[in-house]
Amino acid sequence: MNAFIYDPQGTSGNNNSALVLRDGKVDLQANKDGWREGLAYLNSLYKEGLIDKGAFTQNADALQQQGDKTGTVILGSATVLHPGIFVTFGQPDGRDKQYDAWRR
Repeated sequence: MNAFIYDPQGTSGNNNSALVLRDGKVDLQANKDGWREGLAYLNSLYKEGLIDKGAFTQNADALQQQGDKTGTVILGSATVLHPGIFVTFGQPDGRDKQYDAWRR
């Protein structure tokens, strides 16, 4: 688990971040207090409505529908490579420009 969410692929894409080698022995991270605390924190965010109900199950099309929805902008960020994955560029209301940090 990192600061934002559990990453089953680890940081290199080839290893499982739940397993680590500690003092020459394989150790499981998921049975540690810190891991449980992380899950409890994520659960509290979910219960408070701060994590979208579809965040862990929706595909890219569903995410972009959320970003393109007219009215109030509801996406502050998403774990994607660039904003074009969750909002269509060239929106009439300019919502896509809100994610252009490099242009400011």
